[in-house]
Amino acid sequence: MSGKFYTLLIVVLMFLSADMLQAQRIITKEELQEDFRVLQSAYKTLHPSLYRYEAPKQVNQYFAALKAELNRDMELPEAYLVFSQFIQKLKCSHTLVNPFNQGDEVQAMILEAADKLPFLLQLVGNRFLLTNNASGNELLDGKIEIIKINGIPVKQIIDSLLTVTVTDGNNYHKQYAELNLTGIGKFETFDTYFSLFFPPTNGVFEIEAVNLKTQDPIITTVKAISRLQRSQILAERSGQEAPSYDDLWQFKVIDGDIAYLKLGTFVTYKMKMDWKKFLDNAFAKINQQNIEYLVIDIRDNSGGMDEVYKYLLQFLVKRNLVVPNYIQKSKYKVVPDSIREYVSTWDDSFYDISNEVGDMKDGFYTFKNQKDTLFIPKRKRAFQGELLLLTNGANSSATFTLARILKQSGLARVIGQPTGGNMKGTTGGRMLFLTLPNSEIEMDLPLIGYYPQSPQRNMGIIPNDAIRPNINNIVDGKDDVINYVKEVVESFRD
Repeated sequence: MSGKFYTLLIVVLMFLSADMLQAQRIITKEELQEDFRVLQSAYKTLHPSLYRYEAPKQVNQYFAALKAELNRDMELPEAYLVFSQFIQKLKCSHTLVNPFNQGDEVQAMILEAADKLPFLLQLVGNRFLLTNNASGNELLDGKIEIIKINGIPVKQIIDSLLTVTVTDGNNYHKQYAELNLTGIGKFETFDTYFSLFFPPTNGVFEIEAVNLKTQDPIITTVKAISRLQRSQILAERSGQEAPSYDDLWQFKVIDGDIAYLKLGTFVTYKMKMDWKKFLDNAFAKINQQNIEYLVIDIRDNSGGMDEVYKYLLQFLVKRNLVVPNYIQKSKYKVVPDSIREYVSTWDDSFYDISNEVGDMKDGFYTFKNQKDTLFIPKRKRAFQGELLLLTNGANSSATFTLARILKQSGLARVIGQPTGGNMKGTTGGRMLFLTLPNSEIEMDLPLIGYYPQSPQRNMGIIPNDAIRPNINNIVDGKDDVINYVKEVVESFRD
């Protein structure tokens, strides 16, 4: 079967699926109220960070508003949007309506539907730059800035999407980073929610744009397609498949004495290559070539496995390093039977942690065997030169932790934009997957809260050198951060 025939078949099936899903299931208000009771019970009983960023009175008001909104019948897409907007108010990036954990109905009706934009986008400030065009409309080839979609200004689109992008605390940098549409991975926030707010009209989007090279205005239309269709079209045009998780890691030597290590993901369990061997080989070359400057680029990396940053630190710690740990806290010892039937996880030991935690203090149980500090011994052959770490708002979870350790220890000079995450603490480590009984929408429920040992500010990691993105330079194919890094290295050489 040829590639073109296969693509055509997928397109036909997608449009047939869209037609078949026109008659959507109605979830009654009685069913939604039952979903609400399950959600409220689970989160108030188990969530370790429910009141970290909002007072209990405010959180209770959020629950009351959700209950009132669910007091009417809804189709599934509307319910999905309502629950997502509620979850965003809790200000916890590990608490989300997770597209990767949804059932078949949500997958087909929302995530895989042929109602997506036929191009990719980069958010620069409050402006959307079209980066890859799969529409077949030649007017949108080149360096194009989107001004309106279906008559809706970009600023209004951004403001709407910010009501569903999760973050930790008041760190808006993470929210904005979530609105980039890169085509990497199976799902992205923009694709999931854009058409829930602004659906196509008869399968078509009207686009108002401007060509940034010629300054010519553009008014045209494009057909809505699925994420899979768009990915296949772009792959055919470029002759390359969409980047794999392996492709997000790169190592090269620049100008003879600058090592560039791009770590685009810490989701190493989805990699085919041996990522530890990759790092071993990279640092072996750094040592062999006596590299003086090392650039580690974690921009656009939202995190993944803690094991990655811990392994990486072994190559970077040139003196004994002691870093304060965040204290792990839990809201429960045993998951109640009334909640148990609605949740699942990958390790049944999470349901009963009685042997792991001590007595409750200040409304939390603390884990018995945790240590106040993380000790990383120096390594003989650790990198001895100048270390530069490149960050942006996508960095959260494990990449936030890496940035925090490297900046606080003074091991690295941080360059770029502020990270996601939050100095006041995050959640994670262990999760329950809560599936509501009637809508069957899944919501992630973290079980461990990480709390600082001393008061911290409600913010991510601020770079030593902050670089503001410039849309004109991006249009010209320039990377302002990399160019700045080269200037920094040149100053070291002088």
